Amino acid sequence: MTGAVTGEMVLFFLAIMGAVAGVWWRIEGKIDKAMKTVSDEANTRANAAHSTAALVQSQLGEFKLEAARSYVSKDDVQQVRDEILGAVGGVLKSVDRINERLDRVVENNAKRQPVHRP
Repeated sequence: MTGAVTGEMVLFFLAIMGAVAGVWWRIEGKIDKAMKTVSDEANTRANAAHSTAALVQSQLGEFKLEAARSYVSKDDVQQVRDEILGAVGGVLKSVDRINERLDRVVENNAKRQPVHRP
């Protein structure tokens, strides 16, 4: 092949280059199409995740509001506890007074009743 370049050789070379370029162009087209599909799917999933996050955030806000309405604060619990303990203390004092009263009743009955000896 050390001769002159003929028109047939040039055409053959151009045909080979055209075939390679065509294959390359088709591969690039498929890659672009696949990337677009993946990108669209990723965007769809990201939008769905964003919508879900916004919904969850809204529901969490509603739950916090409902919890604040439904449950008492620490100060309220402490106040009720103090009231209950005060009431229990009052009941304990009343029970102690009952014991004193019963002791007096028993003492008075012992003093009033004469001892009978047969």
